Amino acid sequence: LSELLRSECIRVQSNADDKALALCEIASLAKNSSVLKNVSEEAILEAFQDRETLGSTAFGHGAAIPHCRMRDAKDFVIGLMTIPRGAEFEAEDHCKVQLIVFIIAPRQQSDMHIRLLSTISRALQDEAAVGKMIAAKDAKQLQEIFLEAAGEDISEQISLRRNLIHIFVQDENVFRGILEALCGLETISLSVFDAQRSRSF
Repeated sequence: LSELLRSECIRVQSNADDKALALCEIASLAKNSSVLKNVSEEAILEAFQDRETLGSTAFGHGAAIPHCRMRDAKDFVIGLMTIPRGAEFEAEDHCKVQLIVFIIAPRQQSDMHIRLLSTISRALQDEAAVGKMIAAKDAKQLQEIFLEAAGEDISEQISLRRNLIHIFVQDENVFRGILEALCGLETISLSVFDAQRSRSF
């Protein structure tokens, strides 16, 4: 996880007070990464906005995980931003968001994207750790607290009991919604197989 968290994409004490401003700021922050040098800030912002139209990425307890997948992203970009005064983010618990962990993923890396979401969402369930991140005085301190809270190596998550479920979906919006629901489950391994109807052949 430390290899994917970009130090140039970390900001403390933002003054954004609503979702629109926060998304603009993290799009600008993400653009600092050389991984996205061939991607425009406008395209990054649009990808975040498109995801938010499916439902708020506010996680609850003052945290949110805005995320998107982009065709032109060559690798993962994870960034952090704190908003001590809080920003309205349409959270289900009606709490303002004070901590944002954002993810930009290559479009073809769905499985790793889901695993990252799972790892990060578990870390943000620790309210004490979230409180420490929000109170961080500088980017380095925020980075250290986040990595300590996230803890485990994302490549070593092992499920003790496995169940196999097949889901066939033809509507892309429904498919995205199902992915978002599944990403909240702990220790999940997900494979996506793309297919077409026979008439296309």
